[in-house]
Amino acid sequence: MTCVFIRANLLAAAALLLAVGHLFAQGNLNPAISVIPEFRIHGTDEQGSPERGRLNFALEEVEVALQAPLNPYARADVFLGFTTEPDEPAAIEEAYFTILKGLPMNLNVRG
Repeated sequence: MTCVFIRANLLAAAALLLAVGHLFAQGNLNPAISVIPEFRIHGTDEQGSPERGRLNFALEEVEVALQAPLNPYARADVFLGFTTEPDEPAAIEEAYFTILKGLPMNLNVRG
């Protein structure tokens, strides 16, 4: 009799945890990160050049994209650029937020 009572309580507790557990679960707020490199390969065929017949490999720019939800109603997108130029080695190329839900007539706002 006690074993049946304990088993019924355990099943009821498990069902309650499954039903209410999603309310307290942490959402996926990790950003989506992508890296896009821009390479340049060049060579020369000039007579007398020390670089003649050799391919030169250079990294021109690296773009890093960070996209993440801020909350269930908004998201942010930031695009950073890193170059080999000494006067401007890093720059914010684009940065904006988008409100996806909660506005009248299902409107979206991007700023």
